[in-house]
Amino acid sequence: MSSIAVEKVGELAALPRGLFQEMSSIEEKIRARAYQLFENRGGEPGRELDDWLQAERQLMWLPETEIDRKDKEFQIRVNVQGLEARDLRLLALPQTILLHAEPKSRESKVFLRIDLESPIDADRATARLEKGVLQLSVPKLRQAMAA
Repeated sequence: MSSIAVEKVGELAALPRGLFQEMSSIEEKIRARAYQLFENRGGEPGRELDDWLQAERQLMWLPETEIDRKDKEFQIRVNVQGLEARDLRLLALPQTILLHAEPKSRESKVFLRIDLESPIDADRATARLEKGVLQLSVPKLRQAMAA
């Protein structure tokens, strides 16, 4: 089992510049590919979400993710088989967890954004990698639990 540091970031705009630019670039590539898929099927409305999801699958590796919502915390499990702790970067924002990985063994990168329905205590978030499963324990803010 390997522990992984969870970096605290106050807001999305405070993300490291390179990471923010890379996320924006990937989003633009997905948008362009989704539009290309839309045009390839004749431009008929009604299946735009399918186009977007297909573009994501083609351009990114989206790992299987489970979230257990407990009274005091979120427990998150992400299947990252084939990745090592050194490949993973975790960032905790006030209500979001970002997972970024650039594995040398795969062509596709991992960018996973997990938006949670209540604010979290990013200072107390922990993560560990065990047998290919990233396990995060993300406490809710005490004020959010009282509400």
